[in-house]
Amino acid sequence: MVHADGVRLNKGTIKWQAPFGDNPAAGPNQGTEMRGNLWPKSGIAVTGSGLILFASNEGKLRVLNAADGKQLAMYDLPNGSTCVPAVYQVDGREYVLINATGPSSDLRVAKDGEAPPNGPKGYVAFALPKAQ
Repeated sequence: MVHADGVRLNKGTIKWQAPFGDNPAAGPNQGTEMRGNLWPKSGIAVTGSGLILFASNEGKLRVLNAADGKQLAMYDLPNGSTCVPAVYQVDGREYVLINATGPSSDLRVAKDGEAPPNGPKGYVAFALPKAQ
């Protein structure tokens, strides 16, 4: 199972953990709507503005607050991602690029247990809101 961890590096303690995934075979996580992803093939990216981005092979992008691990948003991707999101900055604004070309076999699973059809393969790019 993939976890994004808020680790206090100077103390070596875990501040928070958040399991990722929506695969029914993994079962529910104590009182949350998220379930574990049995086939983690990607990683997380942290933005300078304090967001954690996780694009999963199940075709979801999750956005968390780096300070407390709370999920701020979740978006559907056209296909699964097996890469770490790229975060870059131009003229003080942050941008994100996600590889949504899917794994070699589609591992996305709907809540009813049926695998949805593969979506288009490609890249998703977007700008984060301007810093205040």
